[in-house]
Amino acid sequence: MRQLSLSNLPKLVAVALVGPALLFCACNANESALTKTRMQVFAQVSSTSLDPNQVREQGPLTQKGKWQPVSDSSQWQQLSGRGQPLWIWLEYKGDPGQNRQLSISNVHYPMEVYWQGRVILRIQAQANLFQSWQSNLPAAGAHPDPVLIYMPVTGGFRPPRWILAEQVELEHMLLRRDVDLAIVGCIQLLLASLLWTLVFSRPRERYAILAFVVFLTLSGLYFLSRAETIRILFADWLPWSQLSSHLSILALIPLLVYCAIIVKRQCRAWRIGLSAAGLLLLLSYSISILQVGSAGIQTRLAWLGFGWILGIGVLALFSLYLFSVQSISSIIHALGMLAFVVCGLLDILQFLWQGPAWLPVNLSIWGTTLLALSNFAVLEFRFYQARQELESSNSQLFASNQAFNRFVPREFFTFLQKNQITAIQLGDNIEKEFTIMVTDVHEFTQLSESMTPVENFDFVNSYFSRIGPAITGNHGFIAKYMGDGVMALFDRSVDDALRCVQDIQNILYVYNNSRKARGRKPVRTGIGIHRGIVRLGIVGSPQRMQGDLFSDSANMAARVEGLTRIYGANTVLSESAWQAIQNPEEWQFRILDRVRLKGKNAPVGIYELLPWSPDETDEPKLATKAVFEAAVQAYRSQDFTGCAEMMQNVLAQDPADKAAQRYIDQAMYYAINGAPGEWDAVTVLDRKN
Repeated sequence: MRQLSLSNLPKLVAVALVGPALLFCACNANESALTKTRMQVFAQVSSTSLDPNQVREQGPLTQKGKWQPVSDSSQWQQLSGRGQPLWIWLEYKGDPGQNRQLSISNVHYPMEVYWQGRVILRIQAQANLFQSWQSNLPAAGAHPDPVLIYMPVTGGFRPPRWILAEQVELEHMLLRRDVDLAIVGCIQLLLASLLWTLVFSRPRERYAILAFVVFLTLSGLYFLSRAETIRILFADWLPWSQLSSHLSILALIPLLVYCAIIVKRQCRAWRIGLSAAGLLLLLSYSISILQVGSAGIQTRLAWLGFGWILGIGVLALFSLYLFSVQSISSIIHALGMLAFVVCGLLDILQFLWQGPAWLPVNLSIWGTTLLALSNFAVLEFRFYQARQELESSNSQLFASNQAFNRFVPREFFTFLQKNQITAIQLGDNIEKEFTIMVTDVHEFTQLSESMTPVENFDFVNSYFSRIGPAITGNHGFIAKYMGDGVMALFDRSVDDALRCVQDIQNILYVYNNSRKARGRKPVRTGIGIHRGIVRLGIVGSPQRMQGDLFSDSANMAARVEGLTRIYGANTVLSESAWQAIQNPEEWQFRILDRVRLKGKNAPVGIYELLPWSPDETDEPKLATKAVFEAAVQAYRSQDFTGCAEMMQNVLAQDPADKAAQRYIDQAMYYAINGAPGEWDAVTVLDRKN
């Protein structure tokens, strides 16, 4: 059993419906077989009763008694008296030339079989109860001598069963007679195996399920050990009669333990009572197994009977208590328990009656089956509910994780080597090389001034929702939002960041067209890219934590993005990012400058990405790239006049080229005033951009 889901529900229905149906058919076959058995026996066996008050010898036998043949088979039930067992004679005269086989089950006391004045079989009383015996009788001749059997009759629930027939026919009768016991035993073992997996999947109910599984296992083995079907098919495997007598009482002990466990914690009295009943039951069983020989059989039966009555009585009271709980599971428990109790009590009363059998079937079969199915259904339903709750909790947890990932990127956990959110601790960090991309909306202040606060929020969210997929779609993740800007990390290569830039340009082209159609100003974004070491980790306090990154590389990326305003570029790369490009032939760049940022000693080379743009705004820069880079080289060689002339040509083709205008201004200044003494062609930026 795994769980009571749509796939397993038919399994439970099949067990609940097909099992009792098979049992009903088996009981009908059982009754038919018994009827046929009695006819077979009584047609060929004559019975005599022994009166202990009139004692005299009869025939060649040395046994004392007075006997008279009983010709009417209906008098068979009258041969068993109440109280002490009644000893009787059975006389069998076989038909000439026929070989018969006699099967006797549930032998309680010693018995002897005579033929031609001598004992041909003697069955001794053993420590175990209810022995079974099967033997061939002598073949009858022309003048057959009778086979005489001297035996006791106890009557009641389990009197000795006699079947006399040909060997093949006898085996068929035995197989049909107790097939109901075999079916019930198999059903209970099947239910036990299905419930076994719940022992490991339901820790809180582990012991209750384990106790019920043990009960089903012992009860199933008990019914199987009583079935002649099993005894014939597997005669030499186990001492079935002895096993049956032990299991009849042992099965009640785990059932009482199961009931003690399922009682609510506040019902301490019931827990103590059920546990005490289980201990007394174990004690009565222990005393019973110490009784041996024929003298101890009655004592053993008395102790076993006491144990059964004790167990059934306690379970009867417990079933009434379950009705008072007024929950669906408790009522189902109570109905199954009550069926088991009523059927058990009727069988016990029938056993104590020591008279003719009241009922054609063994009610304990039905009672135990109903108890097993009802509790199986309750446990399955509880497991189904737990499974539903677990799935609901998992869904909520998944939704919570998804929501949490919106605040702390999932990649933070991956890089920190944490599988779960709960494993994150304050101070967890890792150092790794990343490509850092920083974006920022140019002229956002002017844009926001024309909008209300609500419209500002809507605009920023609309902008982020568009560029976010471009970042994640190129193997990056957003490390943090910075006002109207974004800082994203790419751990694979700079090329991923460059592809992301192209996607952002395409997205903004469509977005700006829609804004223009509504009469709004288009959005222009500056992007800075740098490659370097980043310290990624969890910062904050025990009450409030968040993922963040610390490094000079992150600061450098933000400073590089600021250069897009100074040089009028859409995307600027630092030299470290430019050198780390894996496929430079796929991209177009132009050298911008070498700058010394405020607070930094080392100059940084910067490059402008000239990607394909849907609105072709970068086409003039692609056309003037060669002239622009030649002018830059002239500037670095202190040919300021030549630099200014070439940059004038660039401006003639692209008047909006802000970088060309900046070079013209600087070249003209140095041409007039002269270059510094230690010329390194580095532009010094006096303020943080």
